[in-house]
Amino acid sequence: MHTLKIFISLILMLLPVLAKLQAVSPEEYRSCFNTISRLHFDEAKSYLETNKEAPLLDAYRYHLRDYRAFLKIFLDENRNDFDEALEKRDEYLDFWEGLPDSFPGKEYFIGDSYLRWSMLRMKFNQKIRAGWELNKAYRNLSASVEKHPGYYPAVADLGIMEVLIGTVPDRYRWVMDLLNFEGTIAQGKKKIYKVLQASLEREQWAYLEKPTLFMLSFVEMNTSEKVDDKLMNRLLAMDRAGVVEQEPLIIFLYADLLQKEYQNERALEILNYYNPGKDAVRFHYLYYMKGLSQLYRFDQECLKSFDIFTDNFNGLHFLKSAYQKKAWFYLLHQDTARYLNEMQYVLEEGAAMTGADKQALNEAEGGDVPHADLLRARLLFDGGYFKDALEVLNESSLPLGNLSERTEFDYRMGRVLHMLGRYEEAINYYLRAYVTGQELEDYFAANAMLMTGRIYLKLQETAKAESAFERCLDLSGFNYQYSIHQKARAGLAEAENTKRGTLN
Repeated sequence: MHTLKIFISLILMLLPVLAKLQAVSPEEYRSCFNTISRLHFDEAKSYLETNKEAPLLDAYRYHLRDYRAFLKIFLDENRNDFDEALEKRDEYLDFWEGLPDSFPGKEYFIGDSYLRWSMLRMKFNQKIRAGWELNKAYRNLSASVEKHPGYYPAVADLGIMEVLIGTVPDRYRWVMDLLNFEGTIAQGKKKIYKVLQASLEREQWAYLEKPTLFMLSFVEMNTSEKVDDKLMNRLLAMDRAGVVEQEPLIIFLYADLLQKEYQNERALEILNYYNPGKDAVRFHYLYYMKGLSQLYRFDQECLKSFDIFTDNFNGLHFLKSAYQKKAWFYLLHQDTARYLNEMQYVLEEGAAMTGADKQALNEAEGGDVPHADLLRARLLFDGGYFKDALEVLNESSLPLGNLSERTEFDYRMGRVLHMLGRYEEAINYYLRAYVTGQELEDYFAANAMLMTGRIYLKLQETAKAESAFERCLDLSGFNYQYSIHQKARAGLAEAENTKRGTLN
């Protein structure tokens, strides 16, 4: 009886703490989450490295340790850090598994960790293990949301998983059915925006705003033609409040979206904010992005930015692309010797796992020097200088040398005219690029169909849009295939939603 009384007393003592933790995460946790998101890892040490031997409180602490490890590895791509952190992660998983089922963070912490580590495994080309991690993530996050529908961290993660599921190619849908994965892009976005709204309205969820913005950035970059105005307006408000310049990860996502929106001058303004403090982990990729924005303006400063990236980044991704971009600058300034020198580094440095790196390696191995006018037009277009790009194409030195260049010319004309709102002319050039480019490894034919589909969606010609997206998906074996196909599937989903709305 005495033991039973003690047990009941302990439970009664624990209940207020448990109730509080179910309703809201500890204030220290939320504060430290923001500190880590700013990449000030040293500043977070005191909280992270002091165990309190209180299981529910330590659960939050371990989650932040896992988050810190993820960010460091994601930014540095250090394989030794990856292997060491993986052992610790297994300890955290065992700990979280032992938490009471009534604790809403239990399945969330487990699922969130699996989701993040699937991304890390993809970085290190561990695709099978990444798929296994995603499966575990989906199971735990679904369970968390089912048990605790108002636990917004899990809702956001499940939203991003539903977006991923919604972009799986049709030929692999049987795998999703086999695993009982359910989700669409629209469902996922709805969940994520719901969490963003909660982060703006409720103090206890305010710390979720930045990771949720990251999720939305990922979704917009990979599924939408145009970034949602709500997302851009929120980032603009944060910039005006002085928040963006203090947050390297927010600098990254805002500049990334601005580059996607062809607002190069504004993107460069944001990238110029980056000035890491002594205790902050370096985000070297921002210098790569800055180099791109400078290159779009043909600014020689791009060479310095690319050099900072290549000299300091010890990972594998985007190194080949950075050397290629330096080579392009020299080519446009008629320095063929330096162009060839930089392209040699493309052969030797980094890995060809991203679309940009694969394209750089193809150029280096093929030995075909890009057509200077087409390259100049491409860079001007990527920076949003559409009229200047059109002028270059109209004055381009013809005839072009081979089928790839002729296809690229039609594709570039289509892209420029598209962005200038001259849709009928753009479609004609896109169709020419599609006809001549189907057998090429270049992405021109596939992306021409993707863009044709988007024009038809805008013109509310749904059947023609679906046909264009299907033709895009029928092509394979080209650069950037995964990304382009992902967007084409998103286009088909949008077309289907449009038809349903019309019928209703």
